[in-house]
Amino acid sequence: MTKTQLLTTLRLMHDWYLFSMLAANVVAQNPAQLTGCTMELKDPVDGRSVTFPAGDYFGKLLKNEGATSALLGELEIALRKKVVSGTHEVLSQYCSTTHQTALHVDQPWYQFCRILRNSVSHGRGGEVMQWPRNLRDKGVLEVTWRHKTIRHDQGDAPITLSNVDCLELIDEQYAWASASLK
Repeated sequence: MTKTQLLTTLRLMHDWYLFSMLAANVVAQNPAQLTGCTMELKDPVDGRSVTFPAGDYFGKLLKNEGATSALLGELEIALRKKVVSGTHEVLSQYCSTTHQTALHVDQPWYQFCRILRNSVSHGRGGEVMQWPRNLRDKGVLEVTWRHKTIRHDQGDAPITLSNVDCLELIDEQYAWASASLK
């Protein structure tokens, strides 16, 4: 992966996040626009497809305010999880491949993202399941990025990250990668 590809990937993750949030909220605000809408899901490998009556299904669902709120809330959580884990993984891979891991690890958001990524990928959706051994061995029992702190003993208290936090994190990672990586 080249630096240009890395930056493009980070920018696409940012834009995908915003677009997904926009699309979900536009549809939720005007479910009538789905009337009669169908969606074709196509398998890119073998070309098989299935047509889904999206308008009928989501039109009924979105008439229920509680269901709409729950659906949007779960979508936002899923998007934040994907963006946090995706940006951390692509940066880690690029830095490892280009022998710049030390620069990456030194960033103020690195350990925060690492723990958050591990929590959403291996835990129960954002709970600190196991504190990283290398941090424990150094006596580091909490990590902070901006105003967010994750503590080793917070147990099943979920790690929260707002939509604004998520966008600020992506922007900070992009700016760093653009200015500091080779």
